[in-house]
Formats: sequence, structure tokens, C-alpha cells
Amino acid sequence: MLILDTWHWVRADQPYDILTPEIAKKVISIQINDAYDRPYAASILRDESMHDRLAPGTGAKDTAGFVKMIKDAGIDPKVVGVEVISDEILGRGIDAAAAYTYENTEKVLKEAWPELVD
Repeated sequence: MLILDTWHWVRADQPYDILTPEIAKKVISIQINDAYDRPYAASILRDESMHDRLAPGTGAKDTAGFVKMIKDAGIDPKVVGVEVISDEILGRGIDAAAAYTYENTEKVLKEAWPELVD
């Protein structure tokens, strides 16, 4: 089975139109977040993954488009997770980081797949 993650998707330069029915039926979960327009250098890209994954809808990538791709492919994920790993956001304090991440995640889901929010 597969878990699809926004950050990995955009950093692998994957388009939002390549999910075949064969791939779609294997997806059981998605993780959403966002990324800066330009990736870190390849030699330190892992640092971006571990310290600078942004809240959904707050970066330069199309998190709502990623979620819409999942929905349009007919995927029914068992889990929709949020994987924001950001030193800057966490530096605001746990309560502020949680509220910020929740608010932005809710905005993206309401835009791309409102049934998941209801």
C-alpha cells in the first residue's frame, strides 16, 4: 500500500495528473504540508525535510491541488495526516504551532475536499 506526501511529491517534481487507477487503488493515506518554491541544495535536501516543511497552503506549492488530485482519482484515504516539520513554526510555541497548522489545514481541505472537514 502507499502513503502519498505533498512535500515528497513536489520535491520529486511530480505532476498532479499521473495517478492511474492501478496506483490510486493502492493509496491508503496522505500527508499534507507545503514547501518553499525552491528546494534546498540536493546535498542538504534532507535538512529541508526535517526542519522546513510548511503548513498546508502557506508555501509556494499547490497543496490544494495535491488534495484535489487525490479526490479526483477516487482515493478514499483511511488517514489524512498533516506532516509539518518546521523549526520556525514550532518556535512559536506548541499551542500557536498547533493552531496555525490546524487553521491552514482546514482552509486547504475546505477548498479542495470539503467533505473531509464536515
